[in-house]
Amino acid sequence: WKRAAAEALGRGEAAGRPLSLSFSLSLSLMAWRAAVAAGSRAAGAARRLRLVRPRQWRAASSQSPAAAAAATAAAEAAAAAATKGHPGHMALTRHLPRGEELVEARVVEVVAETPTVTRLALELPVVGGATPLRFAAGQWVDTYIPGVDVVGGFSMVSSPLELPRLELAVRGSPHPPAHWCCEVARPGDEVSVRVGGDFGLDEALLGDFLRGGARVLLLAGGIGVNPLLSVYRTLDLAYGAAAAAAAEEGEESLAPGRCHMLYSARTEDEFAFRDEIEARAAERPGMLSCSFQTTQAAGGARLGAEDVLRCVEQLRSDTAPGEALVAFICGPPSFTDDMEGWAKAAGVDDVRLERWW
Repeated sequence: WKRAAAEALGRGEAAGRPLSLSFSLSLSLMAWRAAVAAGSRAAGAARRLRLVRPRQWRAASSQSPAAAAAATAAAEAAAAAATKGHPGHMALTRHLPRGEELVEARVVEVVAETPTVTRLALELPVVGGATPLRFAAGQWVDTYIPGVDVVGGFSMVSSPLELPRLELAVRGSPHPPAHWCCEVARPGDEVSVRVGGDFGLDEALLGDFLRGGARVLLLAGGIGVNPLLSVYRTLDLAYGAAAAAAAEEGEESLAPGRCHMLYSARTEDEFAFRDEIEARAAERPGMLSCSFQTTQAAGGARLGAEDVLRCVEQLRSDTAPGEALVAFICGPPSFTDDMEGWAKAAGVDDVRLERWW
């Protein structure tokens, strides 16, 4: 596996493609460890990762222009009819990059995370030791469900380092794809997925974080936690892999940056994945932290500029010169608008948004 991993690194370096968030992680956990074992520092190995463009990746469809236009129009019409005029996922994301190839996936687990949110775990095929699907933490998938005319769009909550397992979290609603995921899906069912979007964790930031050259603030509103959990998991798993590889090679331990997640939900029972978020923070007290705010429970209140400023000050408390602070934001429109303004006012260097609604 070390030889295969080294070859994967070589292919990524030789590709020479410009970095893009729509690209996907090209290396597995084993590849990361192999890069370090081959003689590079663990942090340096992370810096050499490439988000490699999947084969034939482009916004256009593999269909003829006329067929693609007809298919898009049909999907949009179906979505509008099913959602009482709402344009639907395909129409809202038609300007964003996405892969051509649909990848078949099998449902292996369906779990109620909260009274309104269901986690769907999918297993992807493995061909030649790798899955044909690649993504960057924070991206979403078009989800094609047999018997459902409307195409769903759901962010991954899992990390690219967890492939071939892929996890989605879906809030229940009458929207046909969401209804299927929450009420109909059972282990053994099959769907097809295709990666899309330009929001996520790029390899440069990941490398900076592992070297201690960047801090990350995750601002989540409701189900907007989904892509941010993928980022949170990836930082944790990537650090764990790099630290283990450094220890194996007898090198000094890593000193990563810090990441804080501020998560807002209506009530306590609507905090999806709270146990996991807190557990990961407890395991990495110097690297990960989290805080939670309810908006409708007794004693709760909407997040304000002071809450964002407090998080920024916490992350910047021991920042070295040149160490960047990057914020990822996802939630309802009013949430993302407020958080964007408050994060910029608090001095965040780079603000990245995922707008879904």
